[in-house]
Amino acid sequence: MATIRWDPLGDTHLLQRSMNRLFEDTFWIGGESFLKAASWIPVDIKECPEQQQMVVKAEIPGLKSGDIKAKADRIRAGYRDGVLEIVLPKEEKAKPGGIEVGSD
Repeated sequence: MATIRWDPLGDTHLLQRSMNRLFEDTFWIGGESFLKAASWIPVDIKECPEQQQMVVKAEIPGLKSGDIKAKADRIRAGYRDGVLEIVLPKEEKAKPGGIEVGSD
């Protein structure tokens, strides 16, 4: 039987890297990256298992919805009353794989 190593923080690190990539690569405000435009933004991240999605809300007052651009196929985004809401569909979980090690 193959042994599969479990990393309890693996999903957390994956989510953090994905969120960093999302904000660095897809959102631009006035010609610069979203993260460069503000040094600290309050963010609320909620998992919605029944809808198979993650909802991210970020407070960024003072902008118009036309100031924010999103380049993604399956991501929905809306901006209202200074709050940006991004809905990210959850992907199917990757099935753990393994390599069977035999003995001579």
